[in-house]
Amino acid sequence: MLFVTLGIDDGFLETDPAEWHDDSRYVAAAGKANGITVVNDFAKRGVALMETYNFTLTKDEDQSHPAGGGGTPWKVSKR
Repeated sequence: MLFVTLGIDDGFLETDPAEWHDDSRYVAAAGKANGITVVNDFAKRGVALMETYNFTLTKDEDQSHPAGGGGTPWKVSKR
């Protein structure tokens, strides 16, 4: 299904893998596969969620950013 989605001719799969580097179909497929950017969307969403949540709990800018020196970055201080 991935090959169809990317428009890759999978005919090279029927040949010996040792000969793939000489097969134009493999070279084209490898070029497309190497051009794909992989993103860990789940991790990015989790970080964004924690940052948003942290921002809603803190009023002091130093507390809302780990680099701000406000101690534990996700700790809620009561004032």
